[in-house]
Amino acid sequence: MRAAPPFAGEPSDPSQRSLRTIVVKAPDTIVQVPTPAQTFTRQELELFELASELGYVLVQKRQSMIMDLGQLIASRLRPRTMSNVYQMPAFNMPSFPRRLAEELFAGGPVTTDTQSCITWRWEEGDWHSMHAILSNLMATQGNACSGLSKGLQSESQFVSRVIATIITPLEISWVSMARGVDRLYINLAYALMDENGELHPPKDAKRIEIGLTQTLQTLIRQQVLSDASAMADQGMAMAPGFLVRWVGYHPPRGRHGGCRTGRGSQATRWTLGSG
Repeated sequence: MRAAPPFAGEPSDPSQRSLRTIVVKAPDTIVQVPTPAQTFTRQELELFELASELGYVLVQKRQSMIMDLGQLIASRLRPRTMSNVYQMPAFNMPSFPRRLAEELFAGGPVTTDTQSCITWRWEEGDWHSMHAILSNLMATQGNACSGLSKGLQSESQFVSRVIATIITPLEISWVSMARGVDRLYINLAYALMDENGELHPPKDAKRIEIGLTQTLQTLIRQQVLSDASAMADQGMAMAPGFLVRWVGYHPPRGRHGGCRTGRGSQATRWTLGSG
């Protein structure tokens, strides 16, 4: 097996190099934790190289990639201004291992599965599968995100008056490029809902709002209801309309009129109202 090229400042002989990373296949399966002072035999280095080729992911790199992917998705949920008027962002993340993609999106509907490409696509009927997967990524982004939603708040506002919620269709593809660079491509759409309950779907190329089925509208409104109450519980200042209009409970108001339910407050049962 051909040995990996040395890093800057390392000896050319592979048997004298130090391994400075943690190699894992699963979050709870650590192969070894070497220190910079350790050196390994040629056979040991070949085993570590083979593990990398088979798709093993570094512990720290794996966690960092999950955080970065969550940040990339959350950062695309923005108010309807300028180029964000379409609410259908497409972006990619380079150097994303296939094994990690398969782990994160396990259970998702696969439409293409080849050696160089695997694609997942969620439609209206796959809403709960999409929620189960993306909610874990959104949960890494602080109290402004929950479930499939992000509370949007400008610098001049004390509360969030608009919520952006990811909707179907959602398409994610892992692709192995010609030069050996693996990329994860994400094509998503999101709807905006203001505190008055007005729903703003994505727009097409002619800037005309895309029609949503009644079932999808109901799913979106139920998701916003759930995510708004969760964000309020996490300490996010939400406009009263989100929690009062649809919920049969009036939570305590924050300093600036926003609805908050702190951890120390009495537990609240959120129910869907008739509004």
